[in-house]
Amino acid sequence: MNNYDDSLLIRAPQFRSAIGYELLLAARAAVKEDFFIFPLKPWEKEPLAIYINPAGIETWANGKNSCLSSSNGAPRTYIHKRTGREYKTSHALQAWWDNLECNFAIAAELSGLCFVDIDKGLDSLEELTEFMRDFNLPMTRVIRSGRRTSFGAHLYYRGVVPSSVGQLSIPWRGKIVILEIKSRGDNMYVVGENSVHPTSKEKYTRAIDLPIAPTPSILCDLIGKYSLVKSIVIPVASGDSHAVNGDHVSKEDLETFFEDNGEDFTYVHFNETTKRLCWLRDDRCPWESAHEHKNNPADFMVMINTVTGKLEARCVHTSCRKEMSDPTSVWRSYRAWLDAQKGRHVLIGTGKIIIGKKKPQAKVFVGSPRFKVPTGTFTTDRGKL
Repeated sequence: MNNYDDSLLIRAPQFRSAIGYELLLAARAAVKEDFFIFPLKPWEKEPLAIYINPAGIETWANGKNSCLSSSNGAPRTYIHKRTGREYKTSHALQAWWDNLECNFAIAAELSGLCFVDIDKGLDSLEELTEFMRDFNLPMTRVIRSGRRTSFGAHLYYRGVVPSSVGQLSIPWRGKIVILEIKSRGDNMYVVGENSVHPTSKEKYTRAIDLPIAPTPSILCDLIGKYSLVKSIVIPVASGDSHAVNGDHVSKEDLETFFEDNGEDFTYVHFNETTKRLCWLRDDRCPWESAHEHKNNPADFMVMINTVTGKLEARCVHTSCRKEMSDPTSVWRSYRAWLDAQKGRHVLIGTGKIIIGKKKPQAKVFVGSPRFKVPTGTFTTDRGKL
């Protein structure tokens, strides 16, 4: 049982729109199921870190440390795995009580869940049920993604698998089905039911309304047979030598390396054409002050080449190469830059080094990104969301 108090449901002021109230009800329903949730940016998929509440006070949201800072009810304390510092969350529903039109995410591991995220290869719910039947996946609750350019779905299972291995590529009836198993890990979450898709503006809806089934053992067999990174998972004897050298690392190894070094990357996708697993650096390019053109969040990317097993990195700008220690290898230059920044952080948008201070967080102000309201729009230090 969780520590949710149902009497606190309607604590928010008058809602500006029906969608805000609906999102509160959706988040509340997840909490009542004992799911650990955290707010996402309004109508987006990324965690909400900080915002200005109606009283004008800067407030940390439970998306500050992604799944680590999620809550299933009243505020709770947790220890950050990398820094060892103790943090305290707000109430699970605080962002919605403050009248934000936030989507919400469900943290897999803390909720004791395993999600099978169907991304590509299936065209309909009927094909999904046939796929599940062919691979002996038990019927369970299924949430259809709000994406409408193709069919996507989240299968909910109860029980955490030993590790999260990223994407699987499964041949089926002349197609290739791409899915990701999300369970153990600090960034393993799915967008919750009734949230709004950022592109289509359609809701995530319950396509199959069944009790959540236990996590099937067949998933381990699928991981062993169809994992996109299985051929390059090489045990690391000591330290992070493979991650340092950029040779032969797994998706899990690389994400651990990011966490150990205090770097925030967002996993994007597997590029089927180039056979690369891709991550975008949330703080953009380390050398962005040298760019001659406008900086963007998608400037700097790190990739695992699943053919050679090597790590690669690139920046869309070429003007920053003169700042790199090794312009022939963006990855080696990035590693050298990281080594030089121990205990330091880059100030967003300037490239200046701030010693002994935290990285600035994006500030989000009360309002709505899609509805006209008198209090303005959601704004960050990188522009409107």
